[in-house]
Amino acid sequence: MNHANNYGIDCGTTNWRIFQFNGSDPSQVPQPLSLTIFDSARHCLPTALLLDENQKILACGERAYEEITNYDLYKSANLFDAFKLCFGNDQTVEASDPNKRYTHQEALSHTGKLLSKVVERLQEEKPNCLATNNQFIFTHPVHWGITKSNGEIEGKILGDFALTIQGYFPENLHNNIRFLPEPEAALLSLLQTKQLQQLTNGYTLIVDIGGGTTDVVAGQLTSGGLEDIRYFGKGYGGNHFDEAIAQYIAIQFELNESQQLSLDRQLRYYGRKFKENLSQQARINYNQAVNFQVLLADPTEKNVLRRPISLTCTEFEQIVTKGKEYLHDSLLVALEKMQLTPENIGQIILVGGGARLFIVPNILREMFGNSVPIIYGDPPESTVARGAALWGMPKQLLNIPLLSKPKKEGDEYAKIARENLRQQKYQQAIEGFTEVIQENPTNVPAYFNRGQARYQKGDIQGAINDWSQVVTMNPNDAYASYQLGVALLQQEDYQAAVMNFNQALSLNPQLADAYLERGIAKYYLGQQEQAIKDFNQAINISPGIAKNRLQDLKNPLKNMGSFLFNQGKKKRLEGLVQTLEYLLGYKEPKTPIDSFLDLIQTKLPQEPEVISVMTYKAVVEFFVTERPSFPEIQKGAILRQKYPKKQGLFVVYQVFLDGKSELVCRQDNGIPFGRKVLVKNFDEELSDSFQNKDLLIFE
Repeated sequence: MNHANNYGIDCGTTNWRIFQFNGSDPSQVPQPLSLTIFDSARHCLPTALLLDENQKILACGERAYEEITNYDLYKSANLFDAFKLCFGNDQTVEASDPNKRYTHQEALSHTGKLLSKVVERLQEEKPNCLATNNQFIFTHPVHWGITKSNGEIEGKILGDFALTIQGYFPENLHNNIRFLPEPEAALLSLLQTKQLQQLTNGYTLIVDIGGGTTDVVAGQLTSGGLEDIRYFGKGYGGNHFDEAIAQYIAIQFELNESQQLSLDRQLRYYGRKFKENLSQQARINYNQAVNFQVLLADPTEKNVLRRPISLTCTEFEQIVTKGKEYLHDSLLVALEKMQLTPENIGQIILVGGGARLFIVPNILREMFGNSVPIIYGDPPESTVARGAALWGMPKQLLNIPLLSKPKKEGDEYAKIARENLRQQKYQQAIEGFTEVIQENPTNVPAYFNRGQARYQKGDIQGAINDWSQVVTMNPNDAYASYQLGVALLQQEDYQAAVMNFNQALSLNPQLADAYLERGIAKYYLGQQEQAIKDFNQAINISPGIAKNRLQDLKNPLKNMGSFLFNQGKKKRLEGLVQTLEYLLGYKEPKTPIDSFLDLIQTKLPQEPEVISVMTYKAVVEFFVTERPSFPEIQKGAILRQKYPKKQGLFVVYQVFLDGKSELVCRQDNGIPFGRKVLVKNFDEELSDSFQNKDLLIFE
């Protein structure tokens, strides 16, 4: 059957993309299809769903992220995204693990719901799209399974994915739905754009350099298509050059090891900025320097460190010498694993954002010489969907055999280690992932998974080391930054934790867990108002996550009599639990000062003076005579509590507040201005002012 239209659909973790191709007219080229629910500028649909409590779709795509902030309208809604990561997850759901956030069945269900909106819009905006002479080609990761030549599917994940997809199409179209490995789709796109030129001899090498990974595909292009296909992946990308520049900047600031650790995120930010700008500058004027005023907010210092730094392309190449050598050696290893040599390569295609780094073609020239052409490919984000739309072109024009599943480095070790991790055999998992890392020191998933195993086993520092490595290799991994923040929070390194949560949220603004954990870190830092904002944001995105975390926080309070708990930690934890309970609606509304009670008790530890009678007049005079000369002070507050050690006494706290009812503290030590006293009784005017409450605010 000649198909009128091919729809290539790439169901990515972050975005879905569709390309349309007129299959009856091979002279045409695939075009991006942008439905009204898509981001029209980027021709993609963010992989996100906003569902109500009955699982009804309220919004999808970018609008799901926007509408979740409308708390009044969507306060019972939940946001679901990145569900592709959870295909194959048959373990208990863990909100903190992106690969276990949903069960396999939930991931399938969410995929189906999003597909239902796509099919609905296709029918509305593309009349006759479901005609029986149209074909739909969905791409998938190779490890999900394969489709045999007879149409039979091997692999449970791919089989379940196929059944889900078919369920949203009429039965008479099921034979028109195809499933294609993602690497094969990319190759189809490159061939159709004639970037893969037929060679009299030699292999075509496709190098995909991302932020943290480099993938290499090689094959011989003949009149029959790309044959003898070979594949290799390496966990090394552009972020390693960011790290080298970050170290250079640290030297210019004369930072010690501790400062470098605390400022690591900011340093690598500027490393990336220099790398990107120098790559642009190299194409214009190689000798022209790039200048930045570098600002570093050191949490251990009161002031911001600042210094102008200048770099030329020549200096950049000198600084990243080791990185260049490593990338060079990694590509040689890739050739060796694929049983090829530089002499076997006839042409090179560069794809991926990292391929734009100006030193990459120089490295390739050193390896392959000047006679091998280096060609930049299509934008990588579109290549897979574009290639999928080409599936089924006339054989004489385009014929590429199916890829066999590539043999990956350490694949057997990794498979066993992942199984041990799922079965909570953490020591065996650690040993397995260590084997993988020894064989491939830049295997990012192995570091991440070993960090998970170490964290679950109680080796928090080991987890921090592994997740720090992941963040270094791939600074765009929001979940690695989040996990690193969680581990730092566990070690009570609150400032470092906040920095990592900030990074995670800059990459994924809908990561409810990161808002929640950042709120906890800020709460312990005494930044209660900011903490409450984070808690509310987390609750707006996913109340269920906040409720589960609240229960986790309550559990230690049951053991608060043990030697592990000091009274200060107990009070802070109780205050945190009370705050979350109130925000989740478990408690009656409290005044702002109640959220700060644990801080007041901790920060005003001096022995209280005893007052027989506290008068209203004396309280007012205190806020006048003792008022510090700080412009932010707008109010005073008096809080009373029954004294637990002796009946008939009250503990009274008198503190100063700003316009937002935040405690005003001394800048030198963070202790609130105010005092703590013991009171036997109150005069009539003061007692009447409390009106059965325990808090008074004086404007």
